[in-house]
Amino acid sequence: MSIRILLADDHALVRDTVGTYLSDYGQGQVVAASDIEGVNSALQGGEFDILLTDLHLPGLGGTRGIRELVRRVAPMPVAVMTGSAPPNAARDVIDAGARGFFPKTLTARSLSAAIAHVVAGQIFMPYDAAAPTHHQMPDANALSTRETEVLNGLCKGKSNREIATDLGLKEVTIKLYVRTVCQKLGAKNRTQAALFGRDRLTA
Repeated sequence: MSIRILLADDHALVRDTVGTYLSDYGQGQVVAASDIEGVNSALQGGEFDILLTDLHLPGLGGTRGIRELVRRVAPMPVAVMTGSAPPNAARDVIDAGARGFFPKTLTARSLSAAIAHVVAGQIFMPYDAAAPTHHQMPDANALSTRETEVLNGLCKGKSNREIATDLGLKEVTIKLYVRTVCQKLGAKNRTQAALFGRDRLTA
């Protein structure tokens, strides 16, 4: 699926790197802007499937500006990308109406999947971006051997039936394992679990 992405970031390296990756690997067409004025100009020149903006974009106004931006560009989804933010920033921008919160620590593959997730109408927010800092973050190391095998299947995009066949188990058993894996990783669904798992299992 080819989509049109409006990427707003004041750092040229981020615009070039992220924009090139998303374009070259078939994510879609990327139009870049360096400030809120550039965003406004781009929006006047065409329609986009998603607006991906840095939280500290010049002229945006941080978290407080997200709500107005979301209202102005609706129904196009807005996702926030940031390299540094207060612990509560993820929850704040989602509460303001953003559909995604993408830490710049995401791998390129995970970023691509997260964008597709938001464009499909879902909300994406990594567990470790939303969890209280005094809690220990869950990771794949906390999973049992069987749960890790199921997570590997999710990361490969396999269905419950395919995972069950691979592991010699019943499909209903895999469904229970998927639920447990999601709970342990703090994922809302199997797609998010796969995104988290790709980073943790390959770290």
